[in-house]
Amino acid sequence: MLKFNTLLEANGIDPRDVQLVRHQDCGPTGITPYSLMCNAPEQFDQYQSIQGRAVFRRKLLASFVVTPFAETMFVNLYAVGPLERNSTPEICPVKIKPFEPGRLWKYPLSIDARLSDFSKRLIIDWGEGYRSWVQRSDRQNKTVLEIRERFSEPPFPDYLDFKTHLQEIQSLFATWKEALRRAKGIYLLVDQENGGQYVGSATGEHGFLGRWLAYAKDGHGGNVTLKLRNHKDYVVSILETAGSSMDRKAILAREVFWKEKLGSRAARLGDEFGLNAN
Repeated sequence: MLKFNTLLEANGIDPRDVQLVRHQDCGPTGITPYSLMCNAPEQFDQYQSIQGRAVFRRKLLASFVVTPFAETMFVNLYAVGPLERNSTPEICPVKIKPFEPGRLWKYPLSIDARLSDFSKRLIIDWGEGYRSWVQRSDRQNKTVLEIRERFSEPPFPDYLDFKTHLQEIQSLFATWKEALRRAKGIYLLVDQENGGQYVGSATGEHGFLGRWLAYAKDGHGGNVTLKLRNHKDYVVSILETAGSSMDRKAILAREVFWKEKLGSRAARLGDEFGLNAN
């Protein structure tokens, strides 16, 4: 079975010079390192170059991100420049958190082209130590699971098969977000801790995507019962899509149907399972 260190050595790279870094944060707006890599690579470079502590201690950095399917995907190999403190204010593009000058360590990073052919194509098995996001390559010889022909987004599933966490909406593939933007209808939020259900409808210009991004931002999207729960992440799925002939009134009528069918109406505010206030 192919090992990552074998690829390093085949390209004249000593594994002792390499640190492995696995980025998997999710910010308050749903932005992830993966979504930055896809949509704003310059912000991804900024994100990994600023750190709260001195963590990069090797000449080279093999950078990986976690995909929406929980895969560990290789981004690129970077040469690590001299460590310095940030001399100007910085805002973390994932956590959307400002830092004053002198509060961060900043690493000048430049791409080492020797592994560029594998960028966004190589998938490894990170192993059990997910919390250990920085590791030494010479001590952790990762197994290569797949080398894809090219980087591409998988096709969007059938709407009724789609399911994800609200906090992952922003990091979905661009084509998936566009499919959700185009569609309207009825959706279901489920609290994974206790099975509580909330039925809602997407009738606005930006369809399911617009409605779900509002939830991902604050956890309640303006709904009374969800505000009381102080809970930000739910599993979201689609119960029914609206046909082209359905207007807002018809969609809302179907929302009522699904509330009654699933019993999601709250008997009182703060109900643990039925999360709809009406």
